[in-house]
Amino acid sequence: CGTALVYDSGSRLITVDN
Repeated sequence: CGTALVYDSGSRLITVDN
């Protein structure tokens, strides 16, 4: 568990909780 940096469909970096 924690946060992860991922690219969305527009190649922007976003953070998500997993």
